[in-house]
Amino acid sequence: MALTGPWCWGASAVAPHLRAGRVLELTALGGAARTSRFRPEPDGTWTGLDGYCAGEPLRVVHRADGTVDHLDQAGFLCTRTPYDRQPRCRAVAAALGPAARTDTHS
Repeated sequence: MALTGPWCWGASAVAPHLRAGRVLELTALGGAARTSRFRPEPDGTWTGLDGYCAGEPLRVVHRADGTVDHLDQAGFLCTRTPYDRQPRCRAVAAALGPAARTDTHS
Protein backbone atom coordinates (compact mmCIF):
# COMPACT_ATOMS: atom_id res chain seq x y z
CA MET A 1 0.00 0.00 0.00
CA ALA A 2 3.06 2.29 -0.01
CA LEU A 3 2.16 3.41 -3.54
CA THR A 4 -1.34 4.69 -2.72
CA GLY A 5 -2.09 8.39 -2.62
CA PRO A 6 -1.00 11.27 -4.82
CA TRP A 7 2.37 11.47 -6.58
CA CYS A 8 3.88 14.35 -8.51
CA TRP A 9 5.37 14.06 -11.97
CA GLY A 10 7.15 17.39 -12.07
CA ALA A 11 4.47 19.80 -10.94
CA SER A 12 1.55 17.60 -12.12
CA ALA A 13 -0.30 15.33 -9.70
CA VAL A 14 -1.05 11.68 -10.54
CA ALA A 15 -2.51 8.78 -8.59
CA PRO A 16 -1.74 5.07 -9.04
CA HIS A 17 -4.62 2.62 -9.43
CA LEU A 18 -4.23 -1.15 -9.53
CA ARG A 19 -6.39 -2.59 -12.31
CA ALA A 20 -7.25 -6.12 -13.46
CA GLY A 21 -4.19 -8.29 -14.07
CA ARG A 22 -2.11 -6.14 -11.67
CA VAL A 23 -1.90 -3.42 -14.35
CA LEU A 24 -0.84 -0.16 -12.71
CA GLU A 25 -2.54 2.95 -14.05
CA LEU A 26 -1.19 6.42 -13.27
CA THR A 27 -4.16 8.77 -13.59
CA ALA A 28 -3.91 12.55 -13.80
CA LEU A 29 -5.40 14.43 -10.85
CA GLY A 30 -6.40 17.49 -12.85
CA GLY A 31 -3.97 19.61 -14.80
CA ALA A 32 -1.97 18.37 -17.75
CA ALA A 33 -0.49 15.11 -16.44
CA ARG A 34 -0.73 12.10 -18.73
CA THR A 35 -2.61 8.94 -17.86
CA SER A 36 -0.50 5.83 -18.46
CA ARG A 37 -0.91 2.09 -17.90
CA PHE A 38 1.92 -0.29 -16.96
CA ARG A 39 2.00 -4.12 -16.92
CA PRO A 40 3.85 -5.90 -14.10
CA GLU A 41 7.13 -7.67 -14.82
CA PRO A 42 8.61 -10.66 -12.92
CA ASP A 43 11.44 -8.49 -11.53
CA GLY A 44 9.01 -6.13 -9.74
CA THR A 45 9.10 -3.36 -12.35
CA TRP A 46 6.35 -2.36 -14.78
CA THR A 47 6.44 -1.65 -18.52
CA GLY A 48 4.39 1.12 -20.13
CA LEU A 49 1.54 -0.11 -22.30
CA ASP A 50 0.35 2.95 -24.15
CA GLY A 51 0.85 6.55 -25.18
CA TYR A 52 3.89 8.52 -24.09
CA CYS A 53 5.09 5.73 -21.77
CA ALA A 54 4.67 2.78 -24.17
CA GLY A 55 7.56 0.38 -23.68
CA GLU A 56 9.14 2.50 -20.93
CA PRO A 57 10.14 0.93 -17.59
CA LEU A 58 8.66 2.05 -14.27
CA ARG A 59 10.31 1.01 -11.02
CA VAL A 60 9.80 1.74 -7.35
CA VAL A 61 12.92 3.16 -5.68
CA HIS A 62 13.34 2.50 -1.95
CA ARG A 63 15.26 4.34 0.75
CA ALA A 64 17.86 2.52 2.87
CA ASP A 65 15.15 1.79 5.48
CA GLY A 66 12.97 0.05 2.87
CA THR A 67 10.32 2.74 2.54
CA VAL A 68 9.32 4.01 -0.90
CA ASP A 69 11.22 7.12 -1.98
CA HIS A 70 10.03 7.71 -5.56
CA LEU A 71 8.90 6.11 -8.80
CA ASP A 72 11.43 6.13 -11.64
CA GLN A 73 9.71 6.22 -15.00
CA ALA A 74 12.59 5.84 -17.48
CA GLY A 75 14.48 8.64 -15.72
CA PHE A 76 11.44 10.81 -14.99
CA LEU A 77 10.78 10.84 -11.25
CA CYS A 78 7.37 10.68 -9.60
CA THR A 79 7.70 12.00 -6.05
CA ARG A 80 5.38 12.84 -3.18
CA THR A 81 5.99 16.58 -3.57
CA PRO A 82 6.41 18.74 -6.68
CA TYR A 83 10.02 18.95 -7.89
CA ASP A 84 10.38 22.59 -6.98
CA ARG A 85 9.74 21.83 -3.30
CA GLN A 86 12.31 19.05 -2.91
CA PRO A 87 15.72 19.85 -1.44
CA ARG A 88 17.55 17.44 -3.77
CA CYS A 89 15.94 18.97 -6.86
CA ARG A 90 16.74 22.49 -5.67
CA ALA A 91 20.35 21.42 -5.09
CA VAL A 92 20.65 20.04 -8.63
CA ALA A 93 19.11 23.20 -10.10
CA ALA A 94 21.48 25.36 -8.05
CA ALA A 95 24.47 23.36 -9.27
CA LEU A 96 23.37 23.80 -12.89
CA GLY A 97 23.07 27.56 -12.48
CA PRO A 98 20.34 30.20 -12.74
CA ALA A 99 19.29 29.26 -16.28
CA ALA A 100 18.27 25.77 -15.08
CA ARG A 101 16.23 26.91 -12.08
CA THR A 102 12.52 26.19 -12.37
CA ASP A 103 11.53 26.80 -8.75
CA THR A 104 10.86 29.96 -6.79
CA HIS A 105 11.58 28.49 -3.34
CA SER A 106 14.79 29.07 -1.40
